[in-house]
Amino acid sequence: MMMLFTSSPASGQIALEEIRALDPNARLRRWLEPGVGWMELVLSWDAFAAHLREAPPIFCRHICPVLMTVPLEQSPGDLDALVEAARQLSPRLDARQTFSVQTRLFDEGWPCARFDVNTRLADELTTQGFTLDVRRPAQILSVALTPKAGYLGVSRAADNLSDWAGGERRWLEFGAKLSGVMGLRPLVRVANVTDYPQAFGYHGAPWQASRRGMWSVDGENWQYFDSTRVVGSTVEMRHNSPFPADTIYVGRGRQM
Repeated sequence: MMMLFTSSPASGQIALEEIRALDPNARLRRWLEPGVGWMELVLSWDAFAAHLREAPPIFCRHICPVLMTVPLEQSPGDLDALVEAARQLSPRLDARQTFSVQTRLFDEGWPCARFDVNTRLADELTTQGFTLDVRRPAQILSVALTPKAGYLGVSRAADNLSDWAGGERRWLEFGAKLSGVMGLRPLVRVANVTDYPQAFGYHGAPWQASRRGMWSVDGENWQYFDSTRVVGSTVEMRHNSPFPADTIYVGRGRQM
């Protein structure tokens, strides 16, 4: 069983040893870049993922299966090859569960962006009747693209250690999806965020006055709101320019 795993660039070897502790005969094929390894498991994917759920690793932060390898040339035709691969992998998706496409590009020289890949493959799968949810998918089509080959796999989000590509969560506290905002500049309010975690409420740390909220069109590429202020226990966020899409995602940002 082939698999990709990620860690911080400095912790790749330690993450590899965490994997080998569970599957001693697992073999590293190569590093795609520091902290990203392509390896062959002896255990099945289900068995290995179950082991990690029972004893979560410290340094390995994301895993995904590799079920198909596609030759690439860093040309416009690569997208068509990836769409065909997604079509072949679609029987592995559960139509009763939501999905997301998560793409990672390695090296430079790509004629398309990660967003282009995500959109083309998601469009292909939605035309087959699958339901897209980029925020909290139940299952993921993982796509890792190197200049010579693309690695694709389908898995449950719960089996990947993290439902964010690469295991790098943008934030852990709250998220919102706003629809019908094309050309508008709405004031976004999030209530009760200056209190400590409570049941059925906000579960992040209290919002510091120096924090700025963030928004995104695709759930992957984020930018700050132009203004963020705390009014009582409510955070208010506004963008000076009209939003460029009908649907945007909102979340807690980094400290300034």
